[in-house]
Amino acid sequence: MRNLREDLRVPDAKADLYLVGLGIGGFNRRTIETDEALRSCATILHLTAFDKEIREQYTSNIINLQSTYEATDHAVTAYELMEEFVFDHVERNHFLGSVAFMTYGHPLFLVNSGWNLLERCSSLGFRAKALPATSFVDQVLIDLGKRFDAGVQLYEAATFMQHEVAVDPRFPLLLSQVGDFGTDSLRINGNRVARLMPLLEYVKASYPADRMCTLIMSPWRSDMGPEMAVVSVGDIETLVSSIHTGCSLYVDGIYD
Repeated sequence: MRNLREDLRVPDAKADLYLVGLGIGGFNRRTIETDEALRSCATILHLTAFDKEIREQYTSNIINLQSTYEATDHAVTAYELMEEFVFDHVERNHFLGSVAFMTYGHPLFLVNSGWNLLERCSSLGFRAKALPATSFVDQVLIDLGKRFDAGVQLYEAATFMQHEVAVDPRFPLLLSQVGDFGTDSLRINGNRVARLMPLLEYVKASYPADRMCTLIMSPWRSDMGPEMAVVSVGDIETLVSSIHTGCSLYVDGIYD
């Protein structure tokens, strides 16, 4: 087992497992730090649409986790299976060299498996390190053209509703995972209106009817642009037909 006395937050500290995010917007959004770490890894395990690009760029053993991800429709179970696959690979093969687990965005933002792997590796003496990457928040800031660095209320949609968060309507609201609200399935079926309306009605009750809101999906490829639908809060229910996995909801404040 490894001695964890060294501070893995030091940029050039080495690890048995690197948690890597590609950022949002395409394969070329990865950082130089990320690229260097990937080139040093013996194995790269990834859940992205860039298998071809990864294999062309790196000489590591490349493992696409798509089949593991698609083994079940239950989202939590799917990520637990991937987490188990990654950890098992680290445990069995760390002597061959470092392992990377690659996803979109930031490796610790809305990625429970990243946090679980950090904790699990630490408890068993393996060095696990997350590398900085752009999250969807960074991309939304650009795509929306809204200045919310003075303050923004940021919540994951299900948590927002679970705790019935009381917002301050003077400040903007950004809800992530809106498309996944009300379901634990990866392949979403059923009555979309019944599933989404509690969330939209709660937002509607929290902001003035004439305040504008934007449903947004930022691009995950370099040849895509952001997809947006803008309505007033009073007409927020008209967004239901446009909501799908990957969407976020932004409500204007008076200070943005």
